[in-house]
Amino acid sequence: MYVRTTQPTLAECPLGTKPCEYPQFTIPPSLQGPSGEKGQISLEGITTKISLYHGFWTELDRDRELDWHVHIKLPPDTKQTLMNGLKNTGCVLSEHRFTEVYSEHMVLDSPNLMADDPGTRQLGFRSADVSLPLRLFGSNHPAFDLGLIAARNQNKHRADDFSKYSRLVQDRGCSYLQGAFVNDEFHKIQLEIHPPDSIAFAMEKGGKTIPVRFGTPGWPTNHVRWRVAFFTNSTLHRINKCPQLQKERTTTWFLGLPSDAVLKAGAKINVVPIRQKLWNGVQKQWYESRGVKSFSSSLQKDPKDGLRKLKVTATMHPPDKLGGMFVRDFLIQTS
Repeated sequence: MYVRTTQPTLAECPLGTKPCEYPQFTIPPSLQGPSGEKGQISLEGITTKISLYHGFWTELDRDRELDWHVHIKLPPDTKQTLMNGLKNTGCVLSEHRFTEVYSEHMVLDSPNLMADDPGTRQLGFRSADVSLPLRLFGSNHPAFDLGLIAARNQNKHRADDFSKYSRLVQDRGCSYLQGAFVNDEFHKIQLEIHPPDSIAFAMEKGGKTIPVRFGTPGWPTNHVRWRVAFFTNSTLHRINKCPQLQKERTTTWFLGLPSDAVLKAGAKINVVPIRQKLWNGVQKQWYESRGVKSFSSSLQKDPKDGLRKLKVTATMHPPDKLGGMFVRDFLIQTS
């Protein structure tokens, strides 16, 4: 677990105190979320896996959860920065723990355990509509339908791998994640972005999730479509006992423009916001958002590199039993 010549103790890495079992890691300054929200990390990498875990409803409260996971493979430079940052705080972990990281979140369409599955009458939570944020496909309402499958596979001590139903994974798209960077103490030492305050990714003109980072070869020259989703976690999850989640949380993105905006002198930039709707599978109706206090977007300079980008900021209300969610696309074109 540790790379040390002397016997380590878990106290060298973050340990929680009751009732918070998800202590926060110290984040290197270069990986801190742009909003300045304390303990909020910002990471990006190739999406390697999408999965969903449903705990067994009759067991202890710690298992009463329905958690979506987004796994990303960190670029080598980010991985090294994260390793060094934790090492500087005395938390020295083996390299394999940093190859992939994941976000975990629980957003629901029902705060109660339900038995509305005509096939099995299986009790379980019902997933909120994360179809757009995770680019799920396979049915009219894939997040809800895949949630029913997870409810039938409760407490198998593993998550159901739904990667084949996600274009993020199938396109090997680059996903950008922000959220509370914590240690899941139940597993001794386990790095998690939990909950994810937000996820973002870019799509090319044909709809493929872009597999490269802004500023690297292959980035679009004059057309890019960003999708940004903001979340709060259901208060039914045990992480909600941690004080950092019992408050409003703000997330900010600086989203890269098509490369012509940087390389082509006098290029005109056109930004078109595109509203998205979400499906409530329990109430059988559409809605635009829940849990959003404020939202704004504008072209501004990114303080990190001085380049003009699309700044998107949202503040979410403290969570409730369902958890909050909001999705917005931005079509950016240059001429």
